This record gives sequence, C-alpha cells and structure tokens, in this order.
Amino acid sequence: ELYKKLNGYLDSSKFTTVSSPVYVCYIYPGDYRGKTLDDTFFATLQKIFDFCREKKIQLLLRFAYYDVNNFNVSTPTTDEILSHINQIAGNGIISQYSDVLHTFQAGFVGQFGEWHSETYPPADRDQVLSAFVEKLLPNGVYSQLRMQNYKKHIPSSVDKKRFGIHLDSYFGIMDGSELGSGSFSYGNDEWKECVDVAKYSPNDAELYYWDQFNSIGIYCEGYAAA
Repeated sequence: ELYKKLNGYLDSSKFTTVSSPVYVCYIYPGDYRGKTLDDTFFATLQKIFDFCREKKIQLLLRFAYYDVNNFNVSTPTTDEILSHINQIAGNGIISQYSDVLHTFQAGFVGQFGEWHSETYPPADRDQVLSAFVEKLLPNGVYSQLRMQNYKKHIPSSVDKKRFGIHLDSYFGIMDGSELGSGSFSYGNDEWKECVDVAKYSPNDAELYYWDQFNSIGIYCEGYAAA
C-alpha cells in the first residue's frame, strides 16, 4: 500500500510534470506525542528511504507534528520534540540514508514544521535546533530554516553556511509593500544578509500566489521572481 502511494506521487501531474530527482517529504509523528517511536514508525521510514534510494530520488526532508488539514490538532512540548529527536538519532536511520537527503530541514516546531502557529507555550527554539544539528543532522548534509533570522538559534560551534532557508513568499516581494514577509521583506537587512550567503547552501521557496491577489490588484512580480 505504501509503495503504491509513493509510485502514485511520481506518476501524478499534481506533484510533478517531469521526471524529478528531488521531492519534498513531510514525516508527521504527531500520533506518538508522549510515546516512544516504535518499530512500525522506523520500518515505515526505512521503506520510504529504500524507495527513494531505488528510484535515485533525493528528499527535502522535514519532520512536523501538525497541520490544519490532516494531521493532529495540537503542538508538542519541547520535551516531546527532544525525546523524539533523541530516539531518531539513536536509531541511526537518518545517517544511514544520508545519500537520499538533498536537504534536511529543521522542522519539528509549529504548524507544518514551519516554526509558527503553535499553541502556548511555544517550543524552545534554542534547545530544539541545538539537538537537531548536534544529534540528528548528518555530516555533509545541508539544512534549511524557515527564516533568515532563525540562524540566531544555531549553536555557535556550527557553521551557519550549511543552512539555507525555505520560506514561502520568498520571491516576488515588492519594495514598500506590507504584503511581504515582515523583517525578511525585500531590501531589509535580513534580505540582504540572505542574498550574501545564499550561494553557500540550497534555498527553496514557493512562488507565492494567493487567489485574493486578483481582487486587490496585487500580482507576483515576475522580474523579481526571476
């Protein structure tokens, strides 16, 4: 059943229109909140990785605990996140399959693993990111953060050039508009900093479009996107 679903992703124009070597993969362990990750969890993860290795696919991998559409309804505590990071690291599966990782995103926190929309209290970013990079991120594998300013949570001993960003609305932000991404909007210091270091690690984003843009007369700036 799992392989049928995975093959369906490759064959569906909803997910790709060409033979692509890189896919996004979200792993949602929210059913294990307050529990130990079991053999079923790791066996399923291994089957996904084996499939990717066989198909010569690499993943933009991210762990997350909930989204508003499908999985779970509340956010984990810092201790729950750290417990699962320790269990995944102890199992060794990530390092064993580092060849299928294009980028290992620093998720775990917030809706979609995007570090926002948590229920109170929010997870401790310093603790989660420290555990992620020190225990879980394999040597030689790039990572990504949601926002440029989140690099302040990276331990000082870690090379920040290994971290790109994966922010939607990254492209086409218009100078002077309030519809950008706050402090990361075009022309601001965080934007300039990201431009300076973008060459060192993979960055990805959504060419963001919202259907209400039509009604309010706002459109993606094609030149800025390019």
